[in-house]
Amino acid sequence: MATTPTNLRARAAEEARPLLAPPRDGPSTRPPVDDPRYVRLREEIDRPQSVDGGVTDWAEVASLGRALLSEGLGDLLIAAYTARAAQRSAGIAGTAFALALLGGRLPIECEGASPRRRRALASALRWWTRGAEAPLQRAFEAQRATVATSDLEELRAQLDEVAARTRTLLGEQAPAFGELRREIDRALAHATGAADHPTSESPPDSTQPDPAATSDTAEPVPPAQDSP
Repeated sequence: MATTPTNLRARAAEEARPLLAPPRDGPSTRPPVDDPRYVRLREEIDRPQSVDGGVTDWAEVASLGRALLSEGLGDLLIAAYTARAAQRSAGIAGTAFALALLGGRLPIECEGASPRRRRALASALRWWTRGAEAPLQRAFEAQRATVATSDLEELRAQLDEVAARTRTLLGEQAPAFGELRREIDRALAHATGAADHPTSESPPDSTQPDPAATSDTAEPVPPAQDSP
């Protein structure tokens, strides 16, 4: 296990910053359904559930999502797609980026949002949390010899902060982050040689698994977010 920290969280925040542009039309912003990039993005996300089937091109999702978000045309659902793409391509660093992106966009999009809009935000975030641990698990298995313990500790602290912020902003509608938290704890336990890594600092929702948690390849895609 590597012991040299890589400033994982700081790098993730820097990478996410250009994608935190507020929606152009404020809380009433609708998804850019007429934008060819958005159409292509949805086609890729929907591909596994389409009649013809197929595999999502996550590199394409990342490119399209980042373009829309940087122009203020995206919403939290597009951010969730982009976050999953980052996990698929960059593993542990991608998860840190995903948390920086989603944790940064949620307060922006919650400001002035109606109850209906907040439900849509919760649905978008829930799509990402379901199965978010799987790419991290695969990445840790592949990178365990080069991952710094301090980076995993940073990732856990980052997750706890995002989970707490989500509960504050969305209340009872906030999704659980438990499966992802447990995967980070498992990686830390392996890294430190501990049979059971302490989890006493886990937020309340991280102790309960989400019964609907699945791989993102089988996860139904929520409808595009609409206006309040």
